[in-house]
Amino acid sequence: MREIAKYGHELDDNRKAELEELGFDFSSQLVRSFRPQNLDKYVDGGIFRFHYTLTGKDAVSSKDEDDENNSGAPNGIPDYVDLMVQTFYSIGEIDFDSLEFFRPPSDSWYTDLDDGGSDHYDVYIFELETGYYGYVQAEEYAQGNSPVDAGNNEYSPAKETRAMASFMAMRNNYNDFDGVETENIMVTSAHEFFHAVQYGYNGWESGWLLESTAVWMEEKHFDDVNDCYQYFKEFFQEPEKGLNHDVTRGYASYIYWAYLTDNIVDEGLIKRIFERSMEFDSYDGMAGYDKDYSISVIKQALKDYRKDFQKVTNHFFTANALLTSDKAAGIYQYTEADSFPLKKPTFTKEISKVTSSGTDIKAQSVEMSGTRYYKVDTSDTTLKYIKIGAWKSGAEDVSLDLHAILDLDNIVSYEVISASERTLEVSSTESVIFFVSAFGLDSGSVSYDVRVSRVDTDSDTSSSFDLLVPSTDTKIIISNTNLTDELVLGWENPPNFNGTYYFLFTDSLSLIYSGFYKQCTNKGNSCSIPYHYLEAYMHSEGLERVSGTWDIIAQDQSKTISSSNGPFELTIDGSSVNIAAEMELYPTKFRLYPNSPNPFNPSTRISYDLQEQVEVTLSVYDLLGKKIKTLVNQSQDAGNNIAVWDGTDEFGRPVSAGVYLSRIKAGEFIQTRKMLLLK
Repeated sequence: MREIAKYGHELDDNRKAELEELGFDFSSQLVRSFRPQNLDKYVDGGIFRFHYTLTGKDAVSSKDEDDENNSGAPNGIPDYVDLMVQTFYSIGEIDFDSLEFFRPPSDSWYTDLDDGGSDHYDVYIFELETGYYGYVQAEEYAQGNSPVDAGNNEYSPAKETRAMASFMAMRNNYNDFDGVETENIMVTSAHEFFHAVQYGYNGWESGWLLESTAVWMEEKHFDDVNDCYQYFKEFFQEPEKGLNHDVTRGYASYIYWAYLTDNIVDEGLIKRIFERSMEFDSYDGMAGYDKDYSISVIKQALKDYRKDFQKVTNHFFTANALLTSDKAAGIYQYTEADSFPLKKPTFTKEISKVTSSGTDIKAQSVEMSGTRYYKVDTSDTTLKYIKIGAWKSGAEDVSLDLHAILDLDNIVSYEVISASERTLEVSSTESVIFFVSAFGLDSGSVSYDVRVSRVDTDSDTSSSFDLLVPSTDTKIIISNTNLTDELVLGWENPPNFNGTYYFLFTDSLSLIYSGFYKQCTNKGNSCSIPYHYLEAYMHSEGLERVSGTWDIIAQDQSKTISSSNGPFELTIDGSSVNIAAEMELYPTKFRLYPNSPNPFNPSTRISYDLQEQVEVTLSVYDLLGKKIKTLVNQSQDAGNNIAVWDGTDEFGRPVSAGVYLSRIKAGEFIQTRKMLLLK
């Protein structure tokens, strides 16, 4: 429908005649399809007007046993329509109130179409063609009767030039479709109505971008209904295809937005993309076709977040190589990875044996913003170093990136190394995954060759490494709802580095280091600190927020290596945390609060009030009365206090899952509470 609206005028006369017989109208700049002429009833719900009928082939079920508020009372409106009203209302709450998109342009300026001509957004419920869940049809440019404002969405403060007015069609039943009818309505309405929103910014934006963000919106609205995993095969089987390969792949490309909004930026990126889209003239009126500026739009939107498209897309490719939900992976994890229908990427080639003569993989090809994955078996105990290289054929304006991921069990589960050729120390690895990606132009492809060989010594003298996460200018807001989340500091390993890492903090950020340095080793290239550890220390020091910069230096024997992109700015704000709703600023009695979180894994915090200065002992016991660990044993002043138990005994050994007791003795006051440790 979208293609006919935009390109219908380019069809030959015979094809146009066929479409006219089907009800298409070629009298305007956009080719319009008919609005149903026989829907004799309507009901308004918010900005929406729902058109329906109770007679003929387009009839909805007349069943009326409940209203849109589920009160259990008939209201003269079919339950099927009530469900539509309720669903679209919830969609509007997220699209407009939460994500702050502007509503689509109205059709109030034209009245010659059936049931048009109002400020409401029209939704028509009728019998659709077989296979259609629903659709949105662009009809005219917004305010198309105005010589000044044609193409401008009147609900937006910006000045659009290619915004389009539209209407939406939904089925009068989903009897012939798989799944639950209610869920089909929910997912279809979320996806299709977002097309109407997109048209309010730039109706000529690339089809893949429209579809991928609309599928992302399905997930945003109804993640518990539809995980959209049916698209994974399309995307992961051919990773060498670029994000903007075509519209069909666009549905699967929603995973790109899911990754970015989970790990790199906030959900406002999607709106920012369509705001930036308005700045690119996607439609060439003289030539009569549209241009794909979608990648340029994304680059600009990410730049607004101070993010680089090439870098974050390579992060995305790394996450797709790992496919893990482990929080230790930092920005390379998917929260829902455990439920993904696949557990590994599609490898172009798996190399089972590495030789000195090398393995050559010739004439490879990858599209811009695409990648190819390769796997090398490095389990041979005599193998210490391998060299991996990738070389492109010409294409001076294309950047060919090589990234390697090692399963270094003795440090962290992975290490990302970036280069065009690199020698890797692999004596402690079972395998190496590497991928080759291409960037530069917005479309097209590049050819390249790959070589993997065994080498006897490390010939790589490079000494640079990057800080990875959290990216610079990150602001972490700790609240009662995210205390179990973790701050992950991560950086690349310098090539073949076996030395020690040291943190460098500035300003008030340096004040908290003593509160968590024991959480981090000086060997691995990442460090994870639970938010409640940070908040507990800040609370004990009377700090609401800290800020400054962080950086890493790597020291190997007499050699000191600095990061190439640090220091990064970081702010940690704990001002919104309510330690316990009933805690008194100046306690009038002794009290031990329930631990939080509870249940917990791996650590929890224990809060308590002291009425006066007193000797305090706070200990953890098992249910048999055996003391596991003493957390506090000292004199403390009156006030609120917090201790953290990390699930270990006095010797630092992890204890087993189960119920434990926190017991406080403050003078004559004694109180005990239960805690549940999960594994």
